[in-house]
Amino acid sequence: MEGQENNTSSEVFQQKVDTFFKQNPKAKNVFVTADGFLFTDSKFAHKHAETLDVKEPKNYPNPTTITVDVTEENSELTAEQIAEAKAKVNIEGQQDETLIEKIKDLLT
Repeated sequence: MEGQENNTSSEVFQQKVDTFFKQNPKAKNVFVTADGFLFTDSKFAHKHAETLDVKEPKNYPNPTTITVDVTEENSELTAEQIAEAKAKVNIEGQQDETLIEKIKDLLT
C-alpha cells in the first residue's frame, strides 16, 4: 500500500509541476518538497524541507527549457541543437537564423 501511495504522490506532484510550468513558462525549474509545496528558490525549498521527514526537495527542470553552452569555442549552434530546439518549442517552418536569434534572446 505504501508503494501505491508514493506512486500517487509522484503523479500528483507531477501534475502540480506541469500546471506550474504552464502558468510560469519562463521559470527554469521548480522544487517540490515531500508535502507537495512548490518553490522557485532552492534555499526556501531546502529550508522548508528541513521541517519534514524527507529533508531534500526534488528539483524539476522546465521541460521546455533549452540549455545551450555558448562559449568562445562553441559560439555557433549545431544543426542538432537547432533541430532539438525546434522540436522542444514546436517552431515549424522558421528560418534557422530566426530560431538562433530567439534562442540567443532567451539566453540573454
